[in-house]
Amino acid sequence: MPFKKSKVKSRQSLVKKLTRLNQFVLSGAMVLSFLLIASVLWLMARERQAAAAELAGTQLANNIGAILVFNDVAAAEREINLLASQRDISQLVVWNQQGDDFVRASHLTTAASATAKVVYQPTTTLQRSYERLQIRLYIPVLVHDKFEGVIFYQESLHKLLRWFLQGLAVLSVVMTAVFLLASRLLIRIQKHALHPLVELADVAEQVALQRDYGLRAKLYADDEIGRLTLRFNELLKRTQIWQSELNAKLSQEQQQGEVLNYQ
Repeated sequence: MPFKKSKVKSRQSLVKKLTRLNQFVLSGAMVLSFLLIASVLWLMARERQAAAAELAGTQLANNIGAILVFNDVAAAEREINLLASQRDISQLVVWNQQGDDFVRASHLTTAASATAKVVYQPTTTLQRSYERLQIRLYIPVLVHDKFEGVIFYQESLHKLLRWFLQGLAVLSVVMTAVFLLASRLLIRIQKHALHPLVELADVAEQVALQRDYGLRAKLYADDEIGRLTLRFNELLKRTQIWQSELNAKLSQEQQQGEVLNYQ
């Protein structure tokens, strides 16, 4: 009885251990793939929005160049307010050559303008940077290659992040479904692959309990388990022959002993 208990425990531990190990590797691979895909998608989405912001800011710089030259504040306000209504802009300030505020978007507070003023830099090349969920652009305003001012353009990525998280939620549901399906398929394939080994263990169990060396394990394929089965059957065959010879010898000795006793 203790041997039977050991048999069941051993079989369950083998199958379950391999199942848990395979599922762990599969889940780890899928989580890593999910994180890599999410990172790449986020970087691509952020880069795409930054490129669109650069295009919008460059267009604004082209439109506002002559306005800066003629100091037309009203026209500049119309231009930047139009752009601010089309995009998710958190700061939009135009500085003149001296670094003074020429105009800013009407929806920005004075504090926002003051914050922008602190980071003013007279650049003649477009500069881009990221600060948390913000895209920061310094766009020079040039008229016939003459520096007239700088546009400080800061666009929020919060809407993009919300869209991205919704997409990740859908992707996570799909990958979870794929993981569950793959796990079920993996368990079936694993049981089928381990069946010859489990059957070999059953034969060894019966031989150990019944002392019947005439039993043989079925050979399924010419692989590692198949070669193990073949050698196991050869061992049983030799043991059976050895046992038969031993029984015959013992029977002969018993007969000789009875003859001696009779004499």
